[in-house]
Amino acid sequence: MHNPRAIPRIRLIINPRAGHRKRKALLRLLETALQRHRVAYEICWTTHAGHGRELAADAIAKGFEFVGVVGGDGSVNEVATAFVEAAATQPNTRLIIIPAGSGNGLARALHIPLSPRKAIELIHRGQIRWIDAGVANDKYFFSNAGVGFDALIARRFAGHTLRGIFTYVWLTIASFQQYRAKKYTLCLDGESHPERAFLIAIANGNQFGYAFKIAPHARPDDGWFEVCVIQPLNWGSLAKLAIQALRGRLTEQEKQVKFYRAKQLTIQRKKNIKWMQVDGEPVDIRHQGRVEIKLLPRVLPVIVPAKPE
Repeated sequence: MHNPRAIPRIRLIINPRAGHRKRKALLRLLETALQRHRVAYEICWTTHAGHGRELAADAIAKGFEFVGVVGGDGSVNEVATAFVEAAATQPNTRLIIIPAGSGNGLARALHIPLSPRKAIELIHRGQIRWIDAGVANDKYFFSNAGVGFDALIARRFAGHTLRGIFTYVWLTIASFQQYRAKKYTLCLDGESHPERAFLIAIANGNQFGYAFKIAPHARPDDGWFEVCVIQPLNWGSLAKLAIQALRGRLTEQEKQVKFYRAKQLTIQRKKNIKWMQVDGEPVDIRHQGRVEIKLLPRVLPVIVPAKPE
């Protein structure tokens, strides 16, 4: 991957709102690990939406060997977007994901250690894995995108002051009773499918986060999306599907579940679709009213654990 005698340079981009660690403790942990592994580092804290993307683009242009992102899927999305936008001209910088968010869906899908110390060790012990990206309207995503109930929860979670799995579960329970499935038309690689759906998830990685595997067979580098359609649910079927997803066993054997594979798709309703989520972040699409998605194959170089020989 690189000359082991050279001292690699990394710009570490940290979302101060990510996860539950205190800022000073997190900084001390990261600096200790970087110094132990003889890495020349520069630490930058994000201060506003889109700042991670700006900092990553600057580091790529300056030729850093690595850009590290410390945060959850939203932070990873910002930084990874800069990689995709620079891919044609700057192929030598690699992405290090140091999970520090709530769900950490992409990190889990790529088997990246959730320990910041062990994630940093991948600078020397990992390997490059080129993964796919998706574009939903004009927004990149790397883990998943979707419409329906997951977009609603993304909106409510983003506006909540408390993070973590308990907030996510509480919002799901509180929102479920009033939510009604909607009629959609899916166009998958040119083929139309009418669906009445509780949610439609377009999976590049296999999960939403928290090991909740919405598409257990999705691989982020196989050139395909797994499209999961969850049909209307009651409380019992919601609980059953949640357990199956946490076990990684969500399949079409469940009567409320359908899976499709596609490289390009459109989702629309007779009425405008108001919201979608990309990598867990809500996106207002009322001015577009529909979702158009395409796949970009193997555009993001991520450092992941090396395969056993």
